[in-house]
Amino acid sequence: MPPLIPPGLADAFAPVLGTMTTLFLIAFLGYLAVRLRIVDEPGVSALIRLLIDLIVPAKMLTSMMAGINRETLSQCGVVILVMVCWTMGTLLLGVLATRLWPGGERRRDHAIWALSSMQNGIYIPLPLVLALVPAAIQTEATIYVGGAVLVMVLLQWSLGVMLLRGESADGSGPTLRESLRGAFNPPMVAILAGLALSFVPALSAVAKGQPGPALLEIPVRAAEMVGSALGPVAMIVLGMMIGGCRLRGVLTPRTLGIPLVIRLFVSPLVMLWCLTSGPLAWVSPLVALVLIVQSGTPPATNLSIAARRFGGDWELVASALLVTYLSALATLPVFTALILARGGLMP
Repeated sequence: MPPLIPPGLADAFAPVLGTMTTLFLIAFLGYLAVRLRIVDEPGVSALIRLLIDLIVPAKMLTSMMAGINRETLSQCGVVILVMVCWTMGTLLLGVLATRLWPGGERRRDHAIWALSSMQNGIYIPLPLVLALVPAAIQTEATIYVGGAVLVMVLLQWSLGVMLLRGESADGSGPTLRESLRGAFNPPMVAILAGLALSFVPALSAVAKGQPGPALLEIPVRAAEMVGSALGPVAMIVLGMMIGGCRLRGVLTPRTLGIPLVIRLFVSPLVMLWCLTSGPLAWVSPLVALVLIVQSGTPPATNLSIAARRFGGDWELVASALLVTYLSALATLPVFTALILARGGLMP
């Protein structure tokens, strides 16, 4: 088996910082666009609708069509199961923390729960893992990261939207019917449609890059081109939202401290124990690397977009994301180093 990382641990950490710095630079462009009044409030709202209702569904549709099959699910079984358990576990930690540290509004507690449990499953983990492993196993790494992405996408656009939806006029919060209707949004429809279409051989083959009838190939390639804009557009929109919010009065020690501690410290520390001495010590080095990165990444940028799109406390979410992403520049490389340096990880 090829080495898991190139020789030289210090060289392996350069891509970590480089990838995260690149994301911040893209978001900073959106921040400047708002601060310099290049884009106004209606323009930001229109970009959010474009992202949520068109770009994200296009990405989800083509990814599901190309990547979901029995072989992939078999290879990703461990990652999928662990990430489901991990998301539910961190969600429960967030709920428990807000109960032990009372004093917040219900919608802010819901935002804390989402921030504590739903990580950035692709924008940081995928480029980071691929940068740390040699080319010979990058395809395998992509499959494992894809398993985690499947879990997070399904939960972010269902449970996440339920938690982040705004309250009704009487302040009672959304009803179950309203929450279910909010969860059945364009990204979720695209996920379900892509999953169904992945079992159509001709469409699945075209989505995987194989030649096919023009009637199928042209729309699939068009959807892929639209979906390819997701990463930079999402970060630019996040920067715009941060540029339009005020940090003072939005973040408090409670609203920031709970998700920051759970996402950046408790989650990766527990995962580190599981991978070194606990129930996951048997997994392969590559799966271990994917899991530690997934467990230690900051909250998903899509949470701020979903909160803004569906009337939630988007200023809190966007502000918390800003601080946690800056903090992750220090914490994520540390936990990655610890799992890479553990005995038995390196072949």
